[in-house]
Amino acid sequence: MPTILEYFGLMFRIYTAEHQPPHVHVVDGKNEMIIRYFPKDGKVARVTYEVTKGKFSPAKLSEVKTIAKAFQGYFLKVWFDIFVMQKTSISKLVVEIKAKNIKELQKKYLNNHENL
Repeated sequence: MPTILEYFGLMFRIYTAEHQPPHVHVVDGKNEMIIRYFPKDGKVARVTYEVTKGKFSPAKLSEVKTIAKAFQGYFLKVWFDIFVMQKTSISKLVVEIKAKNIKELQKKYLNNHENL
């Protein structure tokens, strides 16, 4: 279960023994959530958020949704690499970026992943 993004205690993970639809697990302490991406015609048509353990405050949920939207291309690429391309060198796919805010996070992400 590689952590593919970390932001102020929010851990975005992909569990490698899972299934479709493309999705990312979010862990915040004892709270957990699944973000599912439903593609249609090569684009994300719908995104759902399901709290599976604990509770996320409205502010934290808003933050998760902002990150989920900003990084959906990256999350889907990593998911595709693992499940479709069956890449086994997961460590190369993992990125851990610490930033002060989401704008800074996006800037650092784009600098580190220009080809995504």
